[in-house]
Amino acid sequence: MLRCQLSKILVSVIIVAGLSLSVFAQEKISTEDKIIGSTCKGLFSMFLSVNDFDKLKKESIAKVKKMDDVKFNKKYTEVYPIIRDLPPGLVEKYHIRKDFTREDALRNMAMMDKNEAFRVINIIPDEFFAKKLKEYFAKNKNAQSKNFAESVNNLWNTILRKKPKDEPGKK
Repeated sequence: MLRCQLSKILVSVIIVAGLSLSVFAQEKISTEDKIIGSTCKGLFSMFLSVNDFDKLKKESIAKVKKMDDVKFNKKYTEVYPIIRDLPPGLVEKYHIRKDFTREDALRNMAMMDKNEAFRVINIIPDEFFAKKLKEYFAKNKNAQSKNFAESVNNLWNTILRKKPKDEPGKK
């Protein structure tokens, strides 16, 4: 209950901070895109902060190792249209391409640490997050809400539901 309330407060703070920064920024980015981008970055950063990164990494690597090439290629085919538009530096560093293999994914995952994950989140432009989120809502009409704040809250609640359960006795 407290975690839910705190997450709602943090989401609100992120939205307000994003709006405030946008008003004073001299960038050629819409206020809406700045708010969406800042909010997404904040949500992803909070998710990384409250989770055991090494455990998530280990579980993700195990999941990919269990996949055969056919299953990996099917999943990557769904992800590629999203990640192909990442900034060129990230695309080059992580060798993102259409014929990306399971071995490529495992190699990238092995070299990733929590600090690098935060760095990647912060490198991605706000416009990228805004574009992808808008595309998601356009394709998933049932995911749309009456307003952006409600959409962000729904997204955050989804992230919390997917978070691995805390181990008994640990906080």
